[in-house]
Amino acid sequence: MKLFDHLTEEQTELEVKVLVGRFDASVCEEFREYIESLWSPGHNRITLDLSNVQFIDSSGVGALIGVQKRFGRGAVSLRGVSGHVRNVIELLRLQREFTLLD
Repeated sequence: MKLFDHLTEEQTELEVKVLVGRFDASVCEEFREYIESLWSPGHNRITLDLSNVQFIDSSGVGALIGVQKRFGRGAVSLRGVSGHVRNVIELLRLQREFTLLD
């Protein structure tokens, strides 16, 4: 089963859709490897589409922070964040680190 989808790639920007409903420890290692396989030094922005994700745990949050560290502050956008995921992001005040897109 496919867990992630590489939507677009431009010279400096990537867009990846997370296809799972639960972004937790069971998928985080594969997510990290997937992002690493796509990344190149020319990429300086990434958009992660989380519209399918209904649940995120600390491992999922850690994976998002890992992406932020890879790309740099202000370089990661999260699309489709709602419900539980939005509550966790806001509780941890991560909206300061990520750009939230509708």
